[in-house]
Amino acid sequence: RTPARFRLLATPGQRKVHASATPQIGGVGIYLGLLAACLVVMPVLDGITGYLLGASLVFAMGLVDDQFDLDYRIKFVVQFVAAALGVA
Repeated sequence: RTPARFRLLATPGQRKVHASATPQIGGVGIYLGLLAACLVVMPVLDGITGYLLGASLVFAMGLVDDQFDLDYRIKFVVQFVAAALGVA
């Protein structure tokens, strides 16, 4: 059992589509894999820094959203800024 204080499980509610408790930290593994891959190819590829910054921003926003249920407008702005960093 996971202690409730870590909030690693998303419980069903008004904003959720699942019917039972679901792990909500899958993004951590995805981000760590992306980070490892970027660090390996960073010396070879120019311009990957903006992509990595954008991905880090989205990752951080996801962690904050899991804890505090951010408003959709805040999430949209952060995602827009992250996309701009990725293409700049």
